[in-house]
Amino acid sequence: MRRDRFDEIMKFFHAADNTKLLPNDKFAKIQLLLEILNSNFLKYGEVFGPVDVSIDESMIPYFGRHPTKQFIRGKPVRWGYKAWVAADPNSYAFYISIYQGRGGDKTKSNVNYGLGGTVVLDILDKLQVIHPTKKFSLYFDNFFTSIKLIDEIKNMSHDATGTVRKNRVEKCPFINPKTFGKSPRGSEEHFCDTSSQIVVVRWNNNGIVTIASSEHGVSPKVKAERYVASQKKRAKIPMPNAIHQYNKKNGRCG
Repeated sequence: MRRDRFDEIMKFFHAADNTKLLPNDKFAKIQLLLEILNSNFLKYGEVFGPVDVSIDESMIPYFGRHPTKQFIRGKPVRWGYKAWVAADPNSYAFYISIYQGRGGDKTKSNVNYGLGGTVVLDILDKLQVIHPTKKFSLYFDNFFTSIKLIDEIKNMSHDATGTVRKNRVEKCPFINPKTFGKSPRGSEEHFCDTSSQIVVVRWNNNGIVTIASSEHGVSPKVKAERYVASQKKRAKIPMPNAIHQYNKKNGRCG
């Protein structure tokens, strides 16, 4: 197709009624199309479960001008639109929401959990509407995770597992990170909250990995093959089950 022909078609192609656009929606012209796509994603996602759902951010490449265009250093795609994506371990997307900036969030009921927590709870609400009888296991990284968020998800009769930042472990009496970092590779320590039954596990790999879960604990441990510098060879070290399950089921959002 020639360029002029393409431009002529695009001039008259619309996915929404321009007279009924929401003034605060920066993606109003494609929002109806996105809602149709999400509806079908959720509808036909029944084939894949859904049970295990990974929630993460994904970048849509774009180099033009738009107020919501993002630059994220270190990403394979650094320039473009940031989208929140819920996907299963096979990378099937159940739900996609394009980030519109601080003032663009439509749902305000979950703001007490921060931006990451709000995203997770909003997506969970959408999943529950389509699959009201299913119990979901959610997986997400430390941008989203907090003990308060996992507790709220557990109160909604679902489970969650996520890496957690050291300033979000509440009052877990972990030993000093510098001391723990000098322990043998594969060392772990964990604590369980008796009221919520949420387990927080810290594991010494190349660095310290901390994970919180309402579903998985330390056992059964699995053997993970890693290069051990002190031995100058690859060796199998014990890995807590919560971290094994997280590595297996998270990060499929593309």
